[in-house]
Amino acid sequence: MANSKIAFLALLALSLLCGLASATYKVGVGRADITGPPVEINFMGYANIKQVGRGIHTRVFARAFVVEDEKGNRVAFVSADAGMMGFGLKREVIKRLQTRYGNLYHTDNVALSGTHTHGAPGGFLMHLLYDISILGFVPQTFEVMAQGLYLAIKRATDNLVDGRIFLAKTTVLNVNINRSPSSYLRNPAEERAQYEHDTDKTLTQLRFVDLENNLLGAFNWYAVHATSMNNTNRLVTSDNVGYAALLLEKEYNPNKMPGKGKFVGAFCSSNLGDVSPNIMGPKCSISGNECDLLSSRSIHQFVDMPNYNGSTYNPLSRKIDKVRGCQPAMGYSFAAGTTDGPGAFSFEQGTTTDNAMWNFVRDFIAAPTQEDIKCHEPKPILLATGRATFPYEWQPKIVSDQLLKIGDVIIAAVPCEFTTMAGRRLRNQIRAAASAAGGIDTEVIIAGLTNIYTSYTVTPEEYQAQRYEAASTIFGPHTHSIYMDVFERLTKAMMRNETVDAGPSPPYMNDVMLSLNTGVLFDGHPINTDFGYVKSQPNKEYGINETVKVTYISGNPRNNLFTEKTYFTVERKINEDRWKVAYTDASWETKMVWHRTNTILGFSEMDIYWNISPQTLPGEYRIRHSGEYKYILGGKYPYEGLTHSFTVKED
Repeated sequence: MANSKIAFLALLALSLLCGLASATYKVGVGRADITGPPVEINFMGYANIKQVGRGIHTRVFARAFVVEDEKGNRVAFVSADAGMMGFGLKREVIKRLQTRYGNLYHTDNVALSGTHTHGAPGGFLMHLLYDISILGFVPQTFEVMAQGLYLAIKRATDNLVDGRIFLAKTTVLNVNINRSPSSYLRNPAEERAQYEHDTDKTLTQLRFVDLENNLLGAFNWYAVHATSMNNTNRLVTSDNVGYAALLLEKEYNPNKMPGKGKFVGAFCSSNLGDVSPNIMGPKCSISGNECDLLSSRSIHQFVDMPNYNGSTYNPLSRKIDKVRGCQPAMGYSFAAGTTDGPGAFSFEQGTTTDNAMWNFVRDFIAAPTQEDIKCHEPKPILLATGRATFPYEWQPKIVSDQLLKIGDVIIAAVPCEFTTMAGRRLRNQIRAAASAAGGIDTEVIIAGLTNIYTSYTVTPEEYQAQRYEAASTIFGPHTHSIYMDVFERLTKAMMRNETVDAGPSPPYMNDVMLSLNTGVLFDGHPINTDFGYVKSQPNKEYGINETVKVTYISGNPRNNLFTEKTYFTVERKINEDRWKVAYTDASWETKMVWHRTNTILGFSEMDIYWNISPQTLPGEYRIRHSGEYKYILGGKYPYEGLTHSFTVKED
């Protein structure tokens, strides 16, 4: 599997590091569960209203590192198994951190990044366009994510020790492809000639060790969409990069359950905008360098994109280009979807002309002005989201641009999905600006989908093709040029220790959120059974590569998310008095599928699957399910069910 290969090469990158850095920091890593309601809530990513959760394949986690230099400058970075990040979440996480730590953490030095899995519950972004396919805001999703993101940073803070940081790179081939190659070809031939591939193939890793060289964690950045599971998937999953993280953590946390153990391994998003993992097409269901500079800094600025007017140097024309932003808008090709997830209507990629019928529908929601239409050319506007205000803001207008500097590594936290060439240009721009202002060579990492989500960013040339990514570049043809301008200024200011204006803060919208999602009314069970009753017991014996399936009478999993716990355990008998947990609902080998059997009476059942892998030890096993049911007259009550034991034979 491609994700297995990524994890293997991350291990290779770890092995390529040699020697200890002379520079020391305080470093800490942490992890926390952020699994939201696994059933009856739509997933975020494909915008498919039919993609409603039915259970869990893997739990999803937030993984954090905290670094502090000798001067007390501190940065915190979190990679979360989520579609993306929303600023409402960041604002809440900062609030909780400041309640505990005062001003130690703030907007400037905390970055929250999503891995871009399309298989986790939505309803946390607080902008209507992104929550509309989820049927609105989901407080349960928001709360578990906010608390988990906070806990990951808190645990990393609690785990701070004197340590060192290393940088490594390796090349990973045959795990990603460019899903919009015709757009990529719009970029100048002389620029494309500088690169061997039309996607980035380099995995970049930051490794954290203590002064005894004990490995604490490894954070990896690689450009690939987390869409190995397509829009037919109904089970919560961290997808390919999440699976790679689980494999990496399993290697360094032996005999620990997924999501447990001291070592934290993360695979973070980068410039993945036009990059697909589906190298065979969509289907249904080197050497290491020290960070040798003893400094860590951060800089942040809010930018009002529609009202941005500036200029940027165009290295191709060798002229200064004036750039301006547009009111947010989505183009026709946005509705066409991608090869990873096609759209629901007959829209086509590359559409540069409009349609009277769809314009009528558009104008009923919010009509673009003639200035908007001209500003976005050649994009035909399907949704004038910047003009839509009911019931609240549809897409952000103010974005979060942030840089974190750790030694000679700069992490550029971008609020969207940069395409391959857009990311390459930004890296080069930041590297050049750091050299000009600070006189040092830096390694620049693009951290995508960070702090707030504003869809895509393509190069000006790619914008002309108006494929999905260009149609979803919401601030118009100069979007990328604006980011180039802003990040160049931020880089120079950071290298010179200059302060920048904070910019206008995004609006506070917590008190205007709407939702069509309903809560759990009550749970019931058939006569002569009870909650936890094992309706379908396992067979007496199984072999390697066979699948165990058991069924319980259950309550609704939304009654209790079992955060940092599990809905079930697969247990192996050690002796007459002791059973040991072998697998949980966070394990790749297991699946939990919930379904209603009688909506009126509130009946439901839970199917638990365990695929017996070749690594499974032979012996006697049983499966335990834990849950809560909601009583019709009020209150929630725990229950538990246990299967009879069964045997797994030696291969």
